[in-house]
Amino acid sequence: MSSGCIFPVFDFFFPRVCVICGRQLSENTHKPLCIVCKAELESGRISGRRCPRCGISLTSEQGLCLSCREQETPGPDGRGLFYYRGAARVLLQRYKFGGVASLSPLIAEEIFSELRAEEKESVIVPIPSSRKSRRRNGWGHMERVASHLKGMGLTVCPDLLVRSAGKEQKKLDRRAREENSRAVFRCTGKRTCKSIVLLDDVRTTGASLRAASAAIEAKGSQVKAWIVFAID
Repeated sequence: MSSGCIFPVFDFFFPRVCVICGRQLSENTHKPLCIVCKAELESGRISGRRCPRCGISLTSEQGLCLSCREQETPGPDGRGLFYYRGAARVLLQRYKFGGVASLSPLIAEEIFSELRAEEKESVIVPIPSSRKSRRRNGWGHMERVASHLKGMGLTVCPDLLVRSAGKEQKKLDRRAREENSRAVFRCTGKRTCKSIVLLDDVRTTGASLRAASAAIEAKGSQVKAWIVFAID
């Protein structure tokens, strides 16, 4: 049987479906999203003026948002691509908790397109997955995205940060997240970098990103920015 016949037959018995809504994908696309869910994802994209520190959209504020002006430990500036709701939320949950590894190229492509020229010259360091997440999926979710970014020509250092066991962040309030994060991350110091961009899936309070940045800079490297797929 020729290769031209194999794929139509395979798609007939095992139809490709949208990972968000389950609709069958009839269009010729490499992305696992239907037209409707693509549009919903795009509608949640963060645009316009943003707070440079936490990445949320600004309305009347100038410079930093009110919350970041009161932040005691500011950390590096950064931004996110989407709000953590709707299609973006379902997509990340399918990837992170559902173990749908095939979503990693899509996430990597979105991250790559958002990176500025100077950030593409920096070293990309993913926030390590928790032990619980690794046991569940058998792989680290942002480390996997980082490997795709490496394939796109970026410099990646997935072993610069080590994550020890800690409490689950989503169950903690803001203050507890800060304390927990400071005890969780350690920089291996395997290399010293003048410009690092931290990579994570979701930013909620920013505690993990601030703690990871502090651990890295304590070893002599510099964190220039962070980037996440979504902001909660």
